[in-house]
Amino acid sequence: PYRVEVSSSRGALQLIQHDVARASSSVLLVAPAEAYPLLAPALRRPAGQGLELRLYSVGDAELGFASVVSLKGELAWPGTPLISVVDERAALVATRAGGDVTGHWGSAPAFVSAARLAALTLAAGA
Repeated sequence: PYRVEVSSSRGALQLIQHDVARASSSVLLVAPAEAYPLLAPALRRPAGQGLELRLYSVGDAELGFASVVSLKGELAWPGTPLISVVDERAALVATRAGGDVTGHWGSAPAFVSAARLAALTLAAGA
């Protein structure tokens, strides 16, 4: 298992794109609405293959090939959440405050489970 510190939005999005491109069963994503146009090319492949996609946005986001649920109200998260879980094998947990993104990417089973629980908890309020 690995853990990598994330300190930029570009780095976070590159890690998500890399994981999503290798997805074989599922993608769970909570991201700012403005991230979805940047992630759309990577998300198109798993959507076309019929993989399970659970996509949530902070703000309104649309993809022509998959539904994105908008999270409303106050979120129990420092800043804006950016969480991805791909195939229950890798996850990214980060926050964006202004232009700064901080967080971690990892593949340790406990980290991936914690990321999934955090994402689903935030999504439960949708």
